[in-house]
Amino acid sequence: MRLSIFTALALALFCWVALGVGLEGEARGEPNPVRDIKVIDWNFFVSWGGVAVIHHVTLENTSDFTYTDVLVKVKYYSRSAPSAGVMIASTSGVLKITVPPRSKKTYLKSGATLGMGSSGFGFGGIEILNAVAVGE
Repeated sequence: MRLSIFTALALALFCWVALGVGLEGEARGEPNPVRDIKVIDWNFFVSWGGVAVIHHVTLENTSDFTYTDVLVKVKYYSRSAPSAGVMIASTSGVLKITVPPRSKKTYLKSGATLGMGSSGFGFGGIEILNAVAVGE
């Protein structure tokens, strides 16, 4: 009796995994830009007018999907005492780029404006929030 219950549970678990139930699209092959697109490298500066610019952003797409219109969030931290290291601002914006499948490429070589800043701002990184899967 125990063996048949164990066998039934093992078979149910196998079917659950094989069908991709609860795996957030991984096994079903659904687009998931937050999982698929990785930010590898970036650069940041603030112009004399206080405009925050990101440039030379290297992205890696680990999926079989092409993505476009990548929505990102950029975090800015204080570099000035006494609040050094404290996040002081964030902004979101759409990067009008196309990221091919299974690629690693540098984008925005001319830069993209993402909010306002100052010389006291440190750049905290770029977070992928969403993107449009082409052909979906």
